[in-house]
This record gives sequence, structure tokens and C-alpha cells, in this order.
Amino acid sequence: MGAAQDWRWSSARSHIAGRRAADDPLTDIAALGAHVPNWRAMLARGLEAGGLDTAGEAVADAIEARLRKGRLLGAEEWIARQEAECGRRLTPARPGPKPRGGEA
Repeated sequence: MGAAQDWRWSSARSHIAGRRAADDPLTDIAALGAHVPNWRAMLARGLEAGGLDTAGEAVADAIEARLRKGRLLGAEEWIARQEAECGRRLTPARPGPKPRGGEA
């Protein structure tokens, strides 16, 4: 299917660039730019992300990365408190085979 900015008749290319693309005689950047200031974020994450600045995009990227891996996003101290409260490990264990019995 491809990204919206790759579609022949899409105005997304112009909106992402912040100026009308050479082959796009119809797009009015100012008209929709006032409503969706960050087209790249909106196309990647949905309409509610269209207002994100660079810092907001970085936070959204961090959240999505943690969600994909099933990991918590928070300060180490907060995660340690959550582990203590629920009595189980919430952070990933070291990869590889685990030691047997009394071996260290």
C-alpha cells in the first residue's frame, strides 16, 4: 500500500515538506497547516499526534518502543518500587541460559 506521501495524488508530500511539491498544483499548505502543524507525526501516529513538537515525537517514539517490547517506561526507582509492591520482576532478565541449581 505504501506511505501516504508516496501516493501520486496525495498532498502529504507537500504538507510534510512545508511547501507545495512541484507536481502538486492544488495543495494549500497554510489552510491545513494551522490545524495539523506536524504532518509527519500525524501520518505515523494518527490525528492526535499532529500537534506534537520534536520533544513530543521523541516521547511518543519511546512509548511505542516500550509497548512493542512489552517493557515499562518509567524511572528505574519507580520500576523498582512497582516490582517490590507486586512481588515480581518487571524488568527483563539477562539473556541466555540460566545457571543450574547452586551454580553462580
